[in-house]
Amino acid sequence: FAGSFSCDDPALNRLWGKSQRTLYITMRDTYMDCPDRERAQWWGDVVNESGEAFYALDERAHRLTRKGIRELMDWQRADSTIFSPVPAGNYDSELPMQMLASVGYYGFWNYYMGTGDSATMAYVYPKVKKYIHVWKTDPQGLVVPRKGGWTWGDWGDNKDMELLFNQWYIIALQGYGQMARLVGDGPEAQWAAATAQRTREAFHKKYWNGSYYVSPGYKGQPDDRAQALAVVSGTLPEELYPTLRPFFRQQYHASPYMEKYVLQALCRMGYHQDALDRMKLRYAAMTDSPLTTLWEGWGIGDEGFGGGSYNHAWSGGPLTIMSQYIAGIETTRPGFAAFDVRPHPAHLSHIRTVVPLSGGREIRFALERDAGQCRIQLEVPEGSEARFFAPEPYSRIWINGEERPLEADGTVLPAGKWEITLQ
Repeated sequence: FAGSFSCDDPALNRLWGKSQRTLYITMRDTYMDCPDRERAQWWGDVVNESGEAFYALDERAHRLTRKGIRELMDWQRADSTIFSPVPAGNYDSELPMQMLASVGYYGFWNYYMGTGDSATMAYVYPKVKKYIHVWKTDPQGLVVPRKGGWTWGDWGDNKDMELLFNQWYIIALQGYGQMARLVGDGPEAQWAAATAQRTREAFHKKYWNGSYYVSPGYKGQPDDRAQALAVVSGTLPEELYPTLRPFFRQQYHASPYMEKYVLQALCRMGYHQDALDRMKLRYAAMTDSPLTTLWEGWGIGDEGFGGGSYNHAWSGGPLTIMSQYIAGIETTRPGFAAFDVRPHPAHLSHIRTVVPLSGGREIRFALERDAGQCRIQLEVPEGSEARFFAPEPYSRIWINGEERPLEADGTVLPAGKWEITLQ
């Protein structure tokens, strides 16, 4: 347990700690979805779990992600489709949306950004290329949904599957385009970027109803999962953020697996307090429970999903949200060679976090604020540099006692210890 997070909100501290504990328990010879029902490497789970690991555990955790990436792609079938869990035994059904999530921006590419492991990206790239091109688009530029072996979008109700297919395709193209650029396949990188943008534009034109996205013929309540993915994929224009904001105070359909993307979308739109408010509301039963782990659904047993497992690391998205968006530590160059520090304390008065890096290095961050000023201690390890962005509403900054201008593009801080005061 090399990473940590604490603040002055005990509920958030319990939730972060339970997320870390749940993650650890769902790691053995592979990442797994749960230890009590099936110790199997479902890759939708791995996408969430591997992202949590960068903030919660030491670098050995990432070897398990690398192993999972190679296993997923090494069992690619002759028709270029992929599936999990693998190795193939009594199960070989593709979950198309989980597979798009796996090879996409928050799956394989997020692993690379956290580790800098270009060798693994080069190894799987030809296989990912074959899988991406299994998918086709219609004359409008929208993805043609594929049934696969199990057309699963999430646990729960009110899933607008047409929207979800398109959004996961865009996110997969985002990751694939970055991989293509990394390995020097310029034509594929250009194709991925152009195709993703065409799908974004077609999606917004067809599905936006003036308040939120909905597909023709869909009869359920509007889907919070789909709106969230439209934000994190860059589909929703920024000028419509205020229009969509009330939606997330009204619709609560995502399972804990997809809730991570809802919270991330609120942060991406700049509504960090909204994200924490929703997080505390949705996770209240888990946070307050005497159980020390997080559940597969919002309840357990008969009140849960998929059998009601009470230890499911796909539910640990709040850990990532608190570390990456509230403390604001986010890698911008592979292996955290460069990272942003964009704290958004919302209702919090103090935050402390440790982010573990390779070689036993650590990013250390502490924030204390009162009515007059905000004081930050930041330790940037050797081999890395930080770019610091002052949170609102502060307009003056002192770094190690020297007043500096507030830079719109952030203040670059090399390796060392930094005392920052904001007024």
